[in-house]
This record gives sequence, C-alpha cells and structure tokens, in this order.
Amino acid sequence: ELVRRLAAAASPARIQASGGVRSPRDAERLLEAGAARVVVGTAAFAAPDALERYTAAFDGRLVVAVDVRAGRVVTGGWSQETELTAEEAAERCAAAGVSRLLCTAVDRDGTLQGPDLELLGRVRERSGLPVLAAGGIRSVADLAQVERMGCEGAIVGRALLEGRLPLSTLAVHG
Repeated sequence: ELVRRLAAAASPARIQASGGVRSPRDAERLLEAGAARVVVGTAAFAAPDALERYTAAFDGRLVVAVDVRAGRVVTGGWSQETELTAEEAAERCAAAGVSRLLCTAVDRDGTLQGPDLELLGRVRERSGLPVLAAGGIRSVADLAQVERMGCEGAIVGRALLEGRLPLSTLAVHG
C-alpha cells in the first residue's frame, strides 16, 4: 500500500522499492503497485537458480543488492555471512542478466566515513553493470567520487537526516 500511495503522489519521481522481497511474487506486487524498480537481496542468492528466475520475470526493473562485509556477501538482514565474495556475486549477477546492482559496504552504512571506493570499483569492473553505491556517503564530495568511479547513483540516508547533504543539492534521475 505504501508503494502505491508514494507512486501516485511522487510523480514525476520514480520509486525503487526494497526490503523483504522474498519471492518473484513479492517483487511483482511492488511493481504492480507502481514501483519502477525492485531491489532483491537475500532471495537473489538463496538458490542456485534464483537470479535467473528474477531476471526472467523482471528484466530491467530488477536491482540486486550485493551487501558486503569484509569482502563477503551478507544476507538475512546482514546477519549471515556467505562464502560468496563481492566479485563472485557481481559476476553471477551479470551472467544471469541482472540489469543493475546496489552495492552496500555494510561496515560503513550509517557511519559517515565515506564510501568504499575500492569495493565499488571491483564490483563495477567484475560485473560491467550499472552500480548504485551505498554505505558511508557523507558529502557532495563523496557523491562526486562515486560518480567518478562510474557508479550510476548513490543511496544516502544519514547524511540527509543530519543535514550534511541538503536535499536541494541532489539531482534525482530515473
């Protein structure tokens, strides 16, 4: 319901929905409600064929969250470390036809310590996909660095809440 209300009220902004997407049906409901894109994290790595099932159903509207701590992908609300490296996850996503990634440096999320540019560079290089950066972004200068790294965009939270990144300085793109 929230996505439906936001999509109706936010025009011309586009909604990217995430959190709790555990099945293709969950993603489909969010898209039907008006989300332009859906982020899938844990479920994308839950089974060997999971990525292919999502990409077959949602093509360019799918974003896969590659949440990384100490070089390894974490799932289950960042509580479960997998054996999968960030680079391996990026390659798997590209091979499965994923259209873009959301790469979060979990250890930096909410810390305002700056983005993990090395991680972002490795994920971009290994996947060849558009990447949304998350984790630690604190300033316009950080956003400029992320852009120079070739990232498509960034997710910012705490910096906005604390007024370090005034909303008026951000450009919103589809």
